[in-house]
Amino acid sequence: MCLEDEEFMVLYAIFKTPSISVNQLYRRLRGRISKVKMIEVLKKLTEAGLVKRVRDPRHKQRIMLFLKDDVQRLARSIVEKTRETAKNSIVERADSLLRKYLIVASKISDPIVRDFLKRLVLAEIAEFLNTNNGLR
Repeated sequence: MCLEDEEFMVLYAIFKTPSISVNQLYRRLRGRISKVKMIEVLKKLTEAGLVKRVRDPRHKQRIMLFLKDDVQRLARSIVEKTRETAKNSIVERADSLLRKYLIVASKISDPIVRDFLKRLVLAEIAEFLNTNNGLR
């Protein structure tokens, strides 16, 4: 069982910006996913237990989105340690991301969470390449 591209885009955006509102998420993904499709994906991910929806206590109509705590923690453990250990070298960063992913993924039985973490690693490598042109 694998994530669809739209599902990954939504999960990745929520991972990058925890407590993002539905409207902020749509603005971030505009041009890549329609609002109707995004709402369908959010419903599916919420029902699957991957996304939590929390009412903003300061604004009654605003819904804040979070990844499920354990998924957020696993994703952060892969990304943050890599940022600390391999700040400049794309080879070191990719190696560190892959090693950490292999350790974490081997302990995960949920194929959707494993697929999300795999795509997270690929997105982080792509982001690093785009930011630094891969020249370090």
